Amino acid sequence: MIIGITGSIATGKTHVEKMIKARGYQVVDADYIAHQALYRKTEGYKKTVSAFGTTILNKNQSINRRKLGQIVFLNPDKKRLLENLVHPFVIDKIKQMILKKGQKELLFISVPLLYEVEMEFLFDYIIVVYVSQAKQIERLMNRDHINRDLALLKIASQMPLEVKKRKADFVIDNEADGQTQLAKQIEKILQEIKEKANEI
Repeated sequence: MIIGITGSIATGKTHVEKMIKARGYQVVDADYIAHQALYRKTEGYKKTVSAFGTTILNKNQSINRRKLGQIVFLNPDKKRLLENLVHPFVIDKIKQMILKKGQKELLFISVPLLYEVEMEFLFDYIIVVYVSQAKQIERLMNRDHINRDLALLKIASQMPLEVKKRKADFVIDNEADGQTQLAKQIEKILQEIKEKANEI
């Protein structure tokens, strides 16, 4: 059984992934797979350099992700272009992982832009890590040391979290800063998913 984990920027998704992994489950980060798509000498690397130019390269000719991110952040067309170059590789890798798993085995895959790139079809269930926008802004400002306007700009670049919440099969409310409540929610969801896997 394949479970997607998603959310939005500064909702605490990475922390939730770590807690699930600590309970003995396999958690794959799609961002890591996306990084592999841009490794030197890969097809994705060649196409990306061709599309965005050599100014995105470091001295050792590897792709400077920060520079590339700055280019696509405020340009929807360039963002879409990069996604079209990277996402087929990511989807193919995830499909390969899925084929290796038994029906009752649980595989969690974290995909930050799962809904934005319409990857729902890959998953049996989807977990969304949720916080209020006020909490999201606060955490993002503190984490990235940015002002409110830039935080709002970053949040606006993704699908509204309220929409993701409505689409989800399971929602983890990460509003509180304590661990106990979060751990209880994770345990409850894991139990429900295991029960569903056993019904197959």
